[in-house]
Order: sequence, then C-alpha cells, then structure tokens
Amino acid sequence: MIKSIIVILITGVTSFIYTDLDNENTFFSLFLPFVVFLSLVALALWFVALFHKLRIPQTAESHNYDSAGEFGGFEAGGGDSGDG
Repeated sequence: MIKSIIVILITGVTSFIYTDLDNENTFFSLFLPFVVFLSLVALALWFVALFHKLRIPQTAESHNYDSAGEFGGFEAGGGDSGDG
C-alpha cells in the first residue's frame, strides 16, 4: 500500500512539473497532462482502498425523521396555498 502511493505521487508530481501546454511536442503538451489526470484518479482510488481497509464508512448516515411528516424543520401540510 505504501509502495503504490509513493509511485502514484512520484509519477503525478514529475509529470506535473514537466507538463508544458504551450510546447509543440505532443509528449509535453498532451501526454503528460493525461498522466497527471490518471495520477489524480489513482490517488482517489488509493484513498478509497485505504478507507475500505481501515473500515471507515463511506456512506452518509440516514437521519431519523418522525412519522408526522416533519422533514428538515418544515411541517408537512396545513400551509397556505395562496388561493385567495
């Protein structure tokens, strides 16, 4: 796990440093920015794998709302509909 993060960071930082969008060479202007993007995706996936390994929940917890229909501080029904 540590080796992969080191490889991802070294690849991403190195390609970011040598990226030159104004260069006429395709390697520096197209390929290296694509490598930077792939490194960011790989970094995100690495964090997901780390959270999974550490059993950190990655979902939002559901909130318990009462059965009367109250949602987010607003009561359901009984409002003025604006009809005259």
